[in-house]
Amino acid sequence: MYFPIITEEEELLPMYITGMGHQQPQENIDRPKGFSDYQWIYCANGEGEITIDYQKFIVTSGQSFYIAPHIPHQYKATGKHWETYWIMYKGTSLDLIYHQLNLGPFGVFQLGTPLKLYKLIYHLLESDQAHKTIDSSALLYSLIIEQKNSLQSTLTSKTVSPLDKLQPVIQYMRYHLDEDLSLDLLAKIIDVTTYYLCKLFKSAFSLTPITYLTRLRIQRSKELLLTQPTYPIHHISGLVGYRDTSYFCHMFKKNEGVSPTEFRKTHGL
Repeated sequence: MYFPIITEEEELLPMYITGMGHQQPQENIDRPKGFSDYQWIYCANGEGEITIDYQKFIVTSGQSFYIAPHIPHQYKATGKHWETYWIMYKGTSLDLIYHQLNLGPFGVFQLGTPLKLYKLIYHLLESDQAHKTIDSSALLYSLIIEQKNSLQSTLTSKTVSPLDKLQPVIQYMRYHLDEDLSLDLLAKIIDVTTYYLCKLFKSAFSLTPITYLTRLRIQRSKELLLTQPTYPIHHISGLVGYRDTSYFCHMFKKNEGVSPTEFRKTHGL
Protein backbone atom coordinates (compact mmCIF):
# COMPACT_ATOMS: atom_id res chain seq x y z
CA MET A 1 0.00 0.00 0.00
CA TYR A 2 1.11 3.56 -0.64
CA PHE A 3 -0.32 6.84 0.67
CA PRO A 4 1.44 9.88 -0.84
CA ILE A 5 1.99 13.07 1.10
CA ILE A 6 -0.13 15.81 -0.47
CA THR A 7 0.80 19.47 -0.03
CA GLU A 8 -1.75 22.27 0.36
CA GLU A 9 -0.90 23.45 -3.15
CA GLU A 10 -1.45 19.95 -4.59
CA GLU A 11 -4.85 19.75 -2.88
CA LEU A 12 -5.98 22.45 -5.34
CA LEU A 13 -5.37 20.15 -8.33
CA PRO A 14 -8.38 19.02 -10.39
CA MET A 15 -7.59 15.47 -9.24
CA TYR A 16 -4.89 13.70 -7.26
CA ILE A 17 -4.28 10.26 -5.79
CA THR A 18 -4.65 9.80 -2.03
CA GLY A 19 -3.74 6.12 -1.82
CA MET A 20 -3.30 2.90 -3.76
CA GLY A 21 -2.57 -0.70 -3.00
CA HIS A 22 -2.79 -4.42 -3.73
CA GLN A 23 -4.98 -6.75 -1.65
CA GLN A 24 -4.49 -10.54 -1.73
CA PRO A 25 -6.88 -11.67 -0.49
CA GLN A 26 -9.23 -8.70 -0.61
CA GLU A 27 -10.90 -8.23 2.78
CA ASN A 28 -14.65 -7.71 3.13
CA ILE A 29 -15.66 -4.04 3.19
CA ASP A 30 -18.92 -2.57 4.54
CA ARG A 31 -19.42 1.19 4.37
CA PRO A 32 -23.09 2.08 4.96
CA LYS A 33 -22.26 5.79 4.68
CA GLY A 34 -19.80 5.48 1.83
CA PHE A 35 -16.19 6.66 1.71
CA SER A 36 -14.68 10.16 1.57
CA ASP A 37 -12.77 9.66 -1.73
CA TYR A 38 -13.45 8.26 -5.16
CA GLN A 39 -12.39 4.61 -5.47
CA TRP A 40 -11.31 2.47 -8.41
CA ILE A 41 -10.90 -1.26 -7.80
CA TYR A 42 -9.63 -3.85 -10.27
CA CYS A 43 -10.30 -7.57 -9.88
CA ALA A 44 -7.06 -9.35 -10.84
CA ASN A 45 -8.13 -12.84 -9.78
CA GLY A 46 -11.15 -14.56 -8.28
CA GLU A 47 -14.61 -13.10 -7.93
CA GLY A 48 -16.38 -10.62 -5.67
CA GLU A 49 -19.88 -9.40 -4.99
CA ILE A 50 -20.42 -5.67 -4.62
CA THR A 51 -23.51 -3.85 -3.40
CA ILE A 52 -23.58 -0.15 -4.33
CA ASP A 53 -26.52 2.07 -3.47
CA TYR A 54 -28.69 -1.04 -2.89
CA GLN A 55 -27.76 -2.76 -6.17
CA LYS A 56 -25.76 -6.00 -6.41
CA PHE A 57 -23.08 -6.84 -9.00
CA ILE A 58 -20.71 -9.75 -9.51
CA VAL A 59 -17.18 -8.68 -10.46
CA THR A 60 -14.93 -11.28 -12.05
CA SER A 61 -11.27 -11.38 -13.10
CA GLY A 62 -10.47 -8.58 -15.55
CA GLN A 63 -13.34 -6.32 -14.44
CA SER A 64 -13.15 -3.05 -12.50
CA PHE A 65 -15.55 -0.81 -10.66
CA TYR A 66 -15.51 2.77 -9.37
CA ILE A 67 -17.55 4.41 -6.62
CA ALA A 68 -18.02 8.14 -6.00
CA PRO A 69 -17.68 9.57 -2.47
CA HIS A 70 -20.40 8.99 0.12
CA ILE A 71 -22.23 6.28 -1.85
CA PRO A 72 -23.28 3.43 0.48
CA HIS A 73 -21.49 0.24 -0.54
CA GLN A 74 -20.05 -3.08 0.50
CA TYR A 75 -18.01 -5.73 -1.27
CA LYS A 76 -16.89 -9.22 -0.39
CA ALA A 77 -15.23 -12.25 -1.95
CA THR A 78 -17.46 -15.00 -3.30
CA GLY A 79 -14.54 -17.47 -3.34
CA LYS A 80 -11.21 -18.01 -1.58
CA HIS A 81 -8.79 -16.04 -3.70
CA TRP A 82 -10.13 -12.62 -4.56
CA GLU A 83 -7.17 -10.41 -5.52
CA THR A 84 -7.60 -6.68 -6.17
CA TYR A 85 -5.67 -3.54 -7.01
CA TRP A 86 -7.16 -0.22 -5.87
CA ILE A 87 -6.71 3.53 -6.16
CA MET A 88 -8.29 6.27 -4.02
CA TYR A 89 -8.48 9.77 -5.42
CA LYS A 90 -10.09 13.17 -4.94
CA GLY A 91 -9.80 16.70 -6.35
CA THR A 92 -11.47 20.05 -6.89
CA SER A 93 -12.92 19.13 -10.31
CA LEU A 94 -13.67 15.41 -10.08
CA ASP A 95 -17.43 15.79 -9.58
CA LEU A 96 -17.62 18.12 -12.57
CA ILE A 97 -15.44 15.83 -14.73
CA TYR A 98 -17.60 12.79 -13.98
CA HIS A 99 -20.70 14.87 -14.67
CA GLN A 100 -19.35 16.16 -18.00
CA LEU A 101 -18.39 12.62 -19.04
CA ASN A 102 -21.92 11.50 -18.15
CA LEU A 103 -20.57 8.97 -15.67
CA GLY A 104 -22.85 8.12 -12.77
CA PRO A 105 -21.91 7.73 -9.09
CA PHE A 106 -20.62 4.20 -9.75
CA GLY A 107 -19.96 1.78 -12.59
CA VAL A 108 -18.71 -1.72 -13.40
CA PHE A 109 -16.67 -2.20 -16.56
CA GLN A 110 -13.83 -4.08 -18.28
CA LEU A 111 -10.64 -2.27 -19.30
CA GLY A 112 -7.90 -3.41 -21.66
CA THR A 113 -4.67 -3.32 -19.62
CA PRO A 114 -5.38 -1.46 -16.36
CA LEU A 115 -2.50 -3.05 -14.44
CA LYS A 116 0.02 -1.45 -16.79
CA LEU A 117 -1.42 1.98 -16.00
CA TYR A 118 -1.67 1.13 -12.29
CA LYS A 119 2.01 0.16 -12.12
CA LEU A 120 3.06 3.31 -13.96
CA ILE A 121 1.23 5.41 -11.38
CA TYR A 122 2.56 3.40 -8.44
CA HIS A 123 6.22 3.57 -9.52
CA LEU A 124 5.86 7.28 -10.30
CA LEU A 125 4.47 8.12 -6.86
CA GLU A 126 7.19 6.09 -5.13
CA SER A 127 9.91 7.91 -7.07
CA ASP A 128 11.75 11.09 -6.12
CA GLN A 129 10.44 12.95 -9.17
CA ALA A 130 9.71 16.59 -8.35
CA HIS A 131 6.29 16.82 -10.02
CA LYS A 132 5.10 13.27 -9.44
CA THR A 133 1.71 14.29 -8.00
CA ILE A 134 0.91 16.38 -11.07
CA ASP A 135 2.17 13.70 -13.49
CA SER A 136 0.21 10.97 -11.70
CA SER A 137 -2.86 13.20 -11.95
CA ALA A 138 -2.54 13.08 -15.75
CA LEU A 139 -2.33 9.27 -15.67
CA LEU A 140 -5.37 9.15 -13.40
CA TYR A 141 -7.31 11.21 -15.94
CA SER A 142 -6.40 8.61 -18.59
CA LEU A 143 -7.89 5.93 -16.36
CA ILE A 144 -11.14 7.91 -15.99
CA ILE A 145 -11.37 8.34 -19.77
CA GLU A 146 -10.97 4.57 -20.15
CA GLN A 147 -13.85 4.14 -17.71
CA LYS A 148 -15.98 6.39 -19.89
CA ASN A 149 -15.08 4.54 -23.11
CA SER A 150 -15.66 1.13 -21.56
CA LEU A 151 -19.00 2.04 -20.01
CA GLN A 152 -20.18 3.65 -23.25
CA SER A 153 -19.49 0.48 -25.25
CA THR A 154 -21.26 -1.60 -22.61
CA LEU A 155 -24.36 0.61 -22.55
CA THR A 156 -24.78 0.40 -26.33
CA SER A 157 -25.16 -3.36 -26.13
CA LYS A 158 -27.75 -3.67 -23.37
CA THR A 159 -31.21 -2.51 -22.45
CA VAL A 160 -31.37 0.73 -20.49
CA SER A 161 -31.89 -0.06 -16.80
CA PRO A 162 -33.86 2.07 -14.29
CA LEU A 163 -30.55 3.34 -12.91
CA ASP A 164 -29.35 4.37 -16.36
CA LYS A 165 -32.62 6.20 -17.02
CA LEU A 166 -32.37 8.00 -13.68
CA GLN A 167 -28.83 9.30 -14.19
CA PRO A 168 -29.94 12.77 -15.48
CA VAL A 169 -32.23 13.13 -12.45
CA ILE A 170 -29.54 12.04 -9.99
CA GLN A 171 -26.99 14.39 -11.53
CA TYR A 172 -29.51 17.26 -11.46
CA MET A 173 -30.17 16.58 -7.79
CA ARG A 174 -26.45 16.63 -6.98
CA TYR A 175 -25.84 19.98 -8.66
CA HIS A 176 -29.04 21.72 -7.47
CA LEU A 177 -29.29 20.63 -3.84
CA ASP A 178 -29.79 24.22 -2.72
CA GLU A 179 -32.94 24.61 -4.81
CA ASP A 180 -36.56 23.55 -4.29
CA LEU A 181 -36.79 20.24 -6.13
CA SER A 182 -40.35 19.03 -6.62
CA LEU A 183 -41.39 15.66 -8.02
CA ASP A 184 -42.90 17.46 -11.02
CA LEU A 185 -39.60 19.18 -11.80
CA LEU A 186 -37.57 15.97 -11.43
CA ALA A 187 -39.99 13.98 -13.59
CA LYS A 188 -39.78 16.55 -16.39
CA ILE A 189 -36.00 16.08 -16.60
CA ILE A 190 -36.50 12.65 -18.17
CA ASP A 191 -40.01 13.35 -19.52
CA VAL A 192 -41.97 10.90 -17.36
CA THR A 193 -44.89 11.17 -14.95
CA THR A 194 -44.27 11.54 -11.23
CA TYR A 195 -45.79 8.08 -10.75
CA TYR A 196 -43.29 6.53 -13.16
CA LEU A 197 -40.42 8.49 -11.58
CA CYS A 198 -41.29 6.99 -8.20
CA LYS A 199 -41.49 3.56 -9.80
CA LEU A 200 -38.00 3.96 -11.30
CA PHE A 201 -36.52 5.03 -7.96
CA LYS A 202 -38.21 2.14 -6.20
CA SER A 203 -36.79 -0.28 -8.75
CA ALA A 204 -33.28 1.17 -8.71
CA PHE A 205 -32.84 2.03 -5.02
CA SER A 206 -35.87 0.72 -3.09
CA LEU A 207 -36.37 4.36 -2.07
CA THR A 208 -38.70 7.20 -3.00
CA PRO A 209 -37.18 10.14 -4.94
CA ILE A 210 -37.64 12.41 -1.91
CA THR A 211 -35.90 9.99 0.44
CA TYR A 212 -33.01 9.66 -2.01
CA LEU A 213 -32.82 13.46 -2.28
CA THR A 214 -32.80 13.79 1.51
CA ARG A 215 -29.88 11.38 1.75
CA LEU A 216 -27.95 13.37 -0.86
CA ARG A 217 -28.60 16.58 1.08
CA ILE A 218 -27.48 15.09 4.38
CA GLN A 219 -24.35 13.64 2.75
CA ARG A 220 -23.46 17.04 1.30
CA SER A 221 -24.13 18.80 4.59
CA LYS A 222 -21.71 16.40 6.33
CA GLU A 223 -19.01 17.35 3.83
CA LEU A 224 -19.63 21.06 4.41
CA LEU A 225 -19.70 20.70 8.20
CA LEU A 226 -16.20 19.22 8.13
CA THR A 227 -14.57 21.06 5.22
CA GLN A 228 -16.03 24.48 6.07
CA PRO A 229 -15.76 24.67 9.88
CA THR A 230 -16.42 28.43 9.93
CA TYR A 231 -19.77 28.12 8.16
CA PRO A 232 -22.65 28.54 10.63
CA ILE A 233 -25.29 25.81 10.68
CA HIS A 234 -27.97 28.04 9.14
CA HIS A 235 -25.69 28.77 6.18
CA ILE A 236 -25.03 25.07 5.53
CA SER A 237 -28.76 24.42 5.89
CA GLY A 238 -29.45 26.81 3.02
CA LEU A 239 -26.66 25.40 0.85
CA VAL A 240 -28.28 21.96 0.90
CA GLY A 241 -31.82 23.16 0.27
CA TYR A 242 -33.30 23.62 3.74
CA ARG A 243 -34.70 27.11 4.32
CA ASP A 244 -35.78 26.18 7.86
CA THR A 245 -32.67 25.51 9.97
CA SER A 246 -34.67 23.76 12.70
CA TYR A 247 -36.09 21.34 10.15
CA PHE A 248 -32.60 20.74 8.75
CA CYS A 249 -31.30 19.90 12.23
CA HIS A 250 -34.27 17.57 12.75
CA MET A 251 -33.62 15.72 9.47
CA PHE A 252 -29.87 15.57 10.13
CA LYS A 253 -30.36 14.00 13.56
CA LYS A 254 -33.00 11.64 12.18
CA ASN A 255 -30.50 10.35 9.60
CA GLU A 256 -27.23 10.56 11.55
CA GLY A 257 -28.31 10.11 15.17
CA VAL A 258 -26.61 13.38 16.23
CA SER A 259 -27.17 17.07 15.59
CA PRO A 260 -24.97 18.97 13.09
CA THR A 261 -23.12 20.62 15.98
CA GLU A 262 -22.52 17.28 17.69
CA PHE A 263 -21.36 15.83 14.37
CA ARG A 264 -18.68 18.50 14.14
CA LYS A 265 -17.57 17.87 17.72
CA THR A 266 -17.17 14.13 17.08
CA HIS A 267 -14.67 15.07 14.35
CA GLY A 268 -12.72 17.42 16.57
CA LEU A 269 -14.21 20.69 15.26
